[in-house]
Amino acid sequence: DGSVTDGSVTDGSVTDGSVTDGSLTNMNASNDDDKGYSYHYCSCIKNMTRPVLICMSLIFMKRIALESIVGSTSIVTKNRYGWNIENVGALHLVNGIIVIPVSIFSGYLSTMYEDRYMTLWFLAITLFGMAFLFDPTDLTNHEDSETYNLGAPMATGTTRYITGSLIAFSGIEACESYVASLMSKVVPSALAQ
Repeated sequence: DGSVTDGSVTDGSVTDGSVTDGSLTNMNASNDDDKGYSYHYCSCIKNMTRPVLICMSLIFMKRIALESIVGSTSIVTKNRYGWNIENVGALHLVNGIIVIPVSIFSGYLSTMYEDRYMTLWFLAITLFGMAFLFDPTDLTNHEDSETYNLGAPMATGTTRYITGSLIAFSGIEACESYVASLMSKVVPSALAQ
Protein backbone atom coordinates (compact mmCIF):
# COMPACT_ATOMS: atom_id res chain seq x y z
CA ASP A 1 0.00 0.00 0.00
CA GLY A 2 3.00 2.30 0.55
CA SER A 3 1.70 3.74 3.83
CA VAL A 4 3.55 4.08 7.06
CA THR A 5 1.57 3.02 10.11
CA ASP A 6 3.37 5.02 12.79
CA GLY A 7 0.96 7.93 12.34
CA SER A 8 3.14 10.00 10.03
CA VAL A 9 2.08 9.04 6.47
CA THR A 10 -0.99 7.12 5.26
CA ASP A 11 -1.99 7.20 1.60
CA GLY A 12 0.14 10.26 0.91
CA SER A 13 -1.22 12.35 3.80
CA VAL A 14 0.00 12.94 7.31
CA THR A 15 -2.48 11.60 9.86
CA ASP A 16 -1.32 13.57 12.90
CA GLY A 17 -3.40 16.59 11.93
CA SER A 18 -0.68 18.59 10.20
CA VAL A 19 -1.46 17.71 6.58
CA THR A 20 -4.67 16.09 5.40
CA ASP A 21 -5.59 15.68 1.74
CA GLY A 22 -2.62 17.80 0.69
CA SER A 23 -3.68 20.93 2.61
CA LEU A 24 -2.27 22.34 5.81
CA THR A 25 -4.50 22.53 8.84
CA ASN A 26 -3.72 24.51 11.94
CA MET A 27 -3.76 22.31 15.01
CA ASN A 28 -3.58 25.35 17.28
CA ALA A 29 -6.59 27.07 15.71
CA SER A 30 -8.98 25.38 18.09
CA ASN A 31 -6.74 26.26 21.02
CA ASP A 32 -6.66 29.96 19.98
CA ASP A 33 -10.43 30.03 19.50
CA ASP A 34 -11.01 28.51 22.93
CA LYS A 35 -8.95 31.20 24.63
CA GLY A 36 -10.79 34.00 22.84
CA TYR A 37 -10.13 37.72 22.71
CA SER A 38 -8.67 38.00 26.20
CA TYR A 39 -5.85 35.62 25.28
CA HIS A 40 -4.82 37.81 22.33
CA TYR A 41 -5.06 40.95 24.47
CA CYS A 42 -2.83 39.47 27.19
CA SER A 43 -0.47 38.18 24.53
CA CYS A 44 -0.19 41.69 23.09
CA ILE A 45 0.60 43.24 26.49
CA LYS A 46 3.09 40.48 27.25
CA ASN A 47 5.03 41.21 24.06
CA MET A 48 5.28 44.96 24.67
CA THR A 49 8.88 45.93 25.22
CA ARG A 50 10.26 49.23 26.45
CA PRO A 51 11.34 50.37 22.95
CA VAL A 52 7.87 49.59 21.59
CA LEU A 53 6.24 51.57 24.40
CA ILE A 54 8.56 54.50 23.74
CA CYS A 55 7.79 54.45 20.01
CA MET A 56 4.07 54.20 20.66
CA SER A 57 4.33 57.13 23.07
CA LEU A 58 6.17 59.14 20.43
CA ILE A 59 3.46 58.36 17.89
CA PHE A 60 0.79 59.40 20.39
CA MET A 61 2.58 62.67 21.28
CA LYS A 62 3.16 63.41 17.61
CA ARG A 63 -0.54 62.96 16.85
CA ILE A 64 -1.52 65.23 19.74
CA ALA A 65 0.90 67.93 18.60
CA LEU A 66 -0.26 67.70 14.99
CA GLU A 67 -3.94 67.81 15.86
CA SER A 68 -3.45 70.69 18.30
CA ILE A 69 -1.74 72.75 15.60
CA VAL A 70 -3.97 71.90 12.65
CA GLY A 71 -7.27 71.53 14.50
CA SER A 72 -7.03 74.70 16.53
CA THR A 73 -5.75 77.03 13.82
CA SER A 74 -9.14 78.18 12.55
CA ILE A 75 -10.53 78.81 16.03
CA VAL A 76 -7.44 80.50 17.44
CA THR A 77 -6.79 82.72 14.44
CA LYS A 78 -10.46 83.75 14.11
CA ASN A 79 -10.84 84.65 17.79
CA ARG A 80 -7.40 86.15 18.44
CA TYR A 81 -6.47 87.81 15.16
CA GLY A 82 -9.79 88.20 13.34
CA TRP A 83 -8.75 86.06 10.39
CA ASN A 84 -11.23 84.82 7.83
CA ILE A 85 -11.28 81.38 6.22
CA GLU A 86 -9.07 82.49 3.31
CA ASN A 87 -6.26 83.47 5.69
CA VAL A 88 -6.49 80.15 7.52
CA GLY A 89 -6.49 78.28 4.22
CA ALA A 90 -3.42 80.22 3.08
CA LEU A 91 -1.58 79.25 6.28
CA HIS A 92 -2.44 75.59 5.75
CA LEU A 93 -1.38 75.84 2.10
CA VAL A 94 2.01 77.26 3.10
CA ASN A 95 2.33 74.51 5.74
CA GLY A 96 1.64 71.89 3.08
CA ILE A 97 4.09 73.39 0.60
CA ILE A 98 6.90 73.67 3.17
CA VAL A 99 6.51 70.00 4.14
CA ILE A 100 7.84 68.81 0.77
CA PRO A 101 11.33 70.39 0.95
CA VAL A 102 11.56 69.60 4.66
CA SER A 103 10.80 65.94 3.92
CA ILE A 104 13.44 65.88 1.18
CA PHE A 105 15.96 67.44 3.56
CA SER A 106 15.11 64.97 6.32
CA GLY A 107 15.48 62.11 3.85
CA TYR A 108 18.93 63.41 2.96
CA LEU A 109 19.85 63.66 6.64
CA SER A 110 18.67 60.10 7.24
CA THR A 111 21.53 58.81 5.09
CA MET A 112 24.05 60.36 7.49
CA TYR A 113 22.45 60.01 10.93
CA GLU A 114 20.59 57.32 12.86
CA ASP A 115 16.81 57.42 13.16
CA ARG A 116 16.83 57.86 16.92
CA TYR A 117 18.94 61.03 16.73
CA MET A 118 16.86 62.44 13.91
CA THR A 119 13.70 61.75 15.90
CA LEU A 120 15.08 63.65 18.87
CA TRP A 121 16.23 66.57 16.72
CA PHE A 122 12.92 66.95 14.93
CA LEU A 123 10.96 66.59 18.17
CA ALA A 124 13.12 69.35 19.62
CA ILE A 125 12.36 71.51 16.56
CA THR A 126 8.65 70.79 17.04
CA LEU A 127 8.86 71.75 20.72
CA PHE A 128 10.65 74.97 19.76
CA GLY A 129 7.89 75.80 17.27
CA MET A 130 5.17 75.04 19.80
CA ALA A 131 6.92 77.30 22.32
CA PHE A 132 6.45 80.10 19.79
CA LEU A 133 2.71 79.42 19.87
CA PHE A 134 2.52 79.72 23.65
CA ASP A 135 1.38 83.14 24.86
CA PRO A 136 2.49 83.76 28.47
CA THR A 137 0.50 87.01 28.60
CA ASP A 138 -2.69 84.96 28.59
CA LEU A 139 -1.84 83.96 32.15
CA THR A 140 -2.15 87.56 33.28
CA ASN A 141 -5.32 89.63 33.45
CA HIS A 142 -5.80 91.90 30.42
CA GLU A 143 -9.47 92.76 30.36
CA ASP A 144 -9.07 95.73 28.05
CA SER A 145 -8.18 93.61 25.00
CA GLU A 146 -10.81 92.04 22.75
CA THR A 147 -8.60 89.60 20.83
CA TYR A 148 -5.16 89.12 22.36
CA ASN A 149 -2.82 91.13 24.54
CA LEU A 150 -1.67 93.49 21.83
CA GLY A 151 1.30 95.55 22.90
CA ALA A 152 2.41 93.21 25.68
CA PRO A 153 6.12 92.33 25.30
CA MET A 154 5.65 88.54 25.21
CA ALA A 155 2.31 88.46 23.39
CA THR A 156 1.96 86.04 20.48
CA GLY A 157 1.11 88.20 17.48
CA THR A 158 0.35 87.05 13.97
CA THR A 159 3.99 86.89 12.85
CA ARG A 160 5.00 84.83 15.85
CA TYR A 161 1.98 82.55 15.43
CA ILE A 162 2.69 81.93 11.74
CA THR A 163 6.40 81.27 12.44
CA GLY A 164 5.61 78.86 15.29
CA SER A 165 2.99 77.07 13.22
CA LEU A 166 5.36 76.58 10.28
CA ILE A 167 8.24 75.38 12.46
CA ALA A 168 6.12 73.00 14.56
CA PHE A 169 4.17 71.56 11.62
CA SER A 170 7.32 70.98 9.57
CA GLY A 171 9.07 69.33 12.53
CA ILE A 172 6.16 66.99 13.17
CA GLU A 173 5.85 65.95 9.54
CA ALA A 174 9.59 65.32 9.21
CA CYS A 175 9.61 63.33 12.45
CA GLU A 176 6.82 61.03 11.30
CA SER A 177 9.00 58.92 9.00
CA TYR A 178 11.71 58.48 11.63
CA VAL A 179 9.26 57.33 14.30
CA ALA A 180 7.70 54.85 11.85
CA SER A 181 11.16 53.57 10.95
CA LEU A 182 12.07 53.14 14.62
CA MET A 183 8.80 51.32 15.27
CA SER A 184 9.44 48.88 12.44
CA LYS A 185 12.86 48.09 13.90
CA VAL A 186 11.78 47.46 17.48
CA VAL A 187 8.38 45.79 17.16
CA PRO A 188 8.50 42.06 18.02
CA SER A 189 7.26 39.66 15.37
CA ALA A 190 4.46 38.50 17.69
CA LEU A 191 3.00 42.03 17.69
CA ALA A 192 3.47 42.48 13.94
CA GLN A 193 0.95 39.71 13.23
